[in-house]
Amino acid sequence: MGKTPDLPVQRAPIEALVGTRIRELRQARNANLTQVARDAGVSRRMLTLIEQGTANPSVLTLDRIAAALQTDVAHLLLRPDDRPPLAFRSAEAVHVLTLPSGGGAKLRARTTETNGPELWTWVLEPGDAHEVEATTERVEQLILVTSGLLYLVRGTESQSLTVGDSAVVESHVAHRYVNPGSKTCEFVQVSQSATQTQSDFATGPSEKLKAKP
Repeated sequence: MGKTPDLPVQRAPIEALVGTRIRELRQARNANLTQVARDAGVSRRMLTLIEQGTANPSVLTLDRIAAALQTDVAHLLLRPDDRPPLAFRSAEAVHVLTLPSGGGAKLRARTTETNGPELWTWVLEPGDAHEVEATTERVEQLILVTSGLLYLVRGTESQSLTVGDSAVVESHVAHRYVNPGSKTCEFVQVSQSATQTQSDFATGPSEKLKAKP
């Protein structure tokens, strides 16, 4: 008999997984909904809907809830007892952000350490733009463009990145990702909690972001 083919992994919707994980963490800390909602700066009703899996919270909201629970966003998406395997399969990526075009961001891999490194991949279709709100925690995000054109904006500062270009962004500063080109833009992002003060925004070893003319 031939080898039985691997069956696709059946996964619950990401909203349900996140809601269950938040409830588990909250209950493990003997905290009630009102306490966590207050510390996270969200309404009690919103937190209730998130725990029930009927709300689709933004990454910023998840970041605030994670901080209130003394953990990070990655640990809201994956259980801490999920030991990192030798390899993370593509089908196991967690689709955290979905844009109207079908593009978005996926969490590909992370360590079991709280606030440890996280590996993300982004896809922006032509014309896509995504505003990244400032987070409460200072997290450095290393970006490498693998296809297409990425326009990176922070306030009045901007930079165009093409294939092979990289950048460092700090999450406590709001910024914007834009694909102004005619082809799909893809980039890899590695996020890590900042351990020392560095420049807010830099590309390459020494080049500072230049103001848009």
